[in-house]
Amino acid sequence: MLIEAVAVRVFTTTASTAVDEAGHRHPAPEHEVRAAMLEITDEDGRTGYCQVQPDHLREPVLSGHIRPVLLGRDPWCREEIWQTLARRQRGAHGGLTDRALGYVDQALWDLLGRRVGLPRASGQL
Repeated sequence: MLIEAVAVRVFTTTASTAVDEAGHRHPAPEHEVRAAMLEITDEDGRTGYCQVQPDHLREPVLSGHIRPVLLGRDPWCREEIWQTLARRQRGAHGGLTDRALGYVDQALWDLLGRRVGLPRASGQL
């Protein structure tokens, strides 16, 4: 099982919170917002997901840093992938952020969890 595709899908959804000038999130009237989902898909068609901020994981970061490291790799080598991405940060001039590494790591964990059927739905053993 190797990683076959890495994509970010941007979409519009409804939110009922807003962020103030200090960066704090508060309840707010419903309004439309842009959101995004990082999707890492293996060759068996399983996909791991992580919700991301649309501006934090743009196409130049995907094509310049993330896809070259992930495509063709075994997602079980998650630590090795993370270390490789972390080393690439040095030459990324701020484009490959800690958040981006966290998003990828979370989507890989989700992919692996889906691969082994975890977490299980309530009532299953």
